[in-house]
Amino acid sequence: MLPQPSPLEHWWVEVGSALSRLLNALAGGDGAVTFSAASWHLHLRGARLGTLRVRLVDWINRDPGHCEAAYRWHRERGLL
Repeated sequence: MLPQPSPLEHWWVEVGSALSRLLNALAGGDGAVTFSAASWHLHLRGARLGTLRVRLVDWINRDPGHCEAAYRWHRERGLL
C-alpha cells in the first residue's frame, strides 16, 4: 500500500489541480479538464501547440509522462 500524503501534500495537489483547470478554462477549454490532459489531447490530434504544451508541462512537473497520465485519468472518468 502506498503511504498516505500529509495534509499539506494533499492541499498542494488540490490547489495545483484547481489552477490547472483554471488555466485550461482561460485557454478556452473545459474547466473540468486539466491543462495537462487537454494538452495531451491536442497533441494526439496532431496540433503543434499541443506538442509544445506537453513538453512544457511535462518539464515543469519533472515527469515525462505527466500529460499522458492526466489524459488517461480523464478518459477513464468520461471527462474527455
